[in-house]
Amino acid sequence: MVANAELLLSSFIAEHGVPFHQADHLVETMKKMFPKCDVAQNMSLKKTKASYIIQEGIAHEEREMITKMCREYKFSLIIDESTDVSVAQVLAVMVRFYDEKKMKVTDALLDTVEVENATAEELYKTVKQILESRDIPKENIIGFASDNCSTMLGNNNGFQIHLKKDVPSVFVLGCVCHSFALCSSHASAQLPTWLEVFIKDVCCYFARSSKRNHQFQLIQEIVDSPKHKILKLCQTRWLSRGQVISRILEQWDALCLFFQTEARSDKVDGAGNLLKIMQTRGTKHMLLFLNYIVGKVDKMNVEFQSRDFRLNTLFTTLSDEYRGILSMFIKDDVICSQKLTSINPAERKLYKELSALHLGGRCEGHLAVEPLGDQEERFRRDCRNYLIELCLQIQKRFSFEEDSVLSMLRVLEPKEALSSNRTLNTIAKIAVHFPLW
Repeated sequence: MVANAELLLSSFIAEHGVPFHQADHLVETMKKMFPKCDVAQNMSLKKTKASYIIQEGIAHEEREMITKMCREYKFSLIIDESTDVSVAQVLAVMVRFYDEKKMKVTDALLDTVEVENATAEELYKTVKQILESRDIPKENIIGFASDNCSTMLGNNNGFQIHLKKDVPSVFVLGCVCHSFALCSSHASAQLPTWLEVFIKDVCCYFARSSKRNHQFQLIQEIVDSPKHKILKLCQTRWLSRGQVISRILEQWDALCLFFQTEARSDKVDGAGNLLKIMQTRGTKHMLLFLNYIVGKVDKMNVEFQSRDFRLNTLFTTLSDEYRGILSMFIKDDVICSQKLTSINPAERKLYKELSALHLGGRCEGHLAVEPLGDQEERFRRDCRNYLIELCLQIQKRFSFEEDSVLSMLRVLEPKEALSSNRTLNTIAKIAVHFPLW
């Protein structure tokens, strides 16, 4: 019972990331809490023992269990290389397999190993050595996933090339988590450059200044605005752009009043420049358009980051969203009569008139209340250029072919599988893309 208690407490420390040195004080506290409990009084778990149990006991058993799974079942390989604070290059080797006990697909860390040379060939040798040392057949690998750097997915000398030499049937998938966010980032180059600078400057104006944040809270009370902070635009948080734009629009009146107050005492005139841009016709219109379209892009991006299984609905969901974006500037008869793959977003004869562009309900409503006059044509052209580039970038990153693997996976959807009008009568056409022999 004492050994079991020490094992459970060590597992708790490992699962919740509790520092090892806290074990010294925790066990002593438990002895005082339960003076009549023989188990607590006989526990002798210190930081050294806890570390040993976790690293040599629990971790060892976990590795053996995962190794056994990989020997018996097909699995996918997921790797990533990183440099830690000690400037050591560490390779993490993940596996994904179907756990029959849990009745679900499981991701597990097979091993981490320090590498001296992070070239594709050396990384593959390292992974191959790990598999061979544990008697895991390479033929059990059915899939490989990694980030999109040339070391991993290069067509000439990438990791995937070396893997395919040993396992020709392996299915390779690059990282798609941020694909659509990158599409939006590329499309932003079609908009006026001052807009991106304005969004960043608004965020930076409140960063690391408790005084400005406090004064802004007072302004929020005056205009009865939600007491939300101005978010920071982070390049590595791919969904932050839409949230930042939405927050600026939510706090628009409070920001205008705040910058008016700041402009009177700001010697650098930073607040005055921001106020000038906010009062310029077209700024809010453009933010309302971006809030609408970036919301759609974020919705598509989230599909790749879901914790639930969505491969069976991925093609349908993204096709519907992509068709909706195309319909904002492509003629309706073209959208209804042609396949998505046959529509070229760069073909000008397919475009609607500028006045007929759909820019989102809030943007269209603001245009009706505050017309842009002779600037409206330029504004609509910038919006259309953004939509064109966005669709071109999406086409590069996702296949809308109706005979693609993702398209055929719709048959795994229960409603589709039980429907008499289903597109596939058998999963054989899907199976040929994943040979297991």
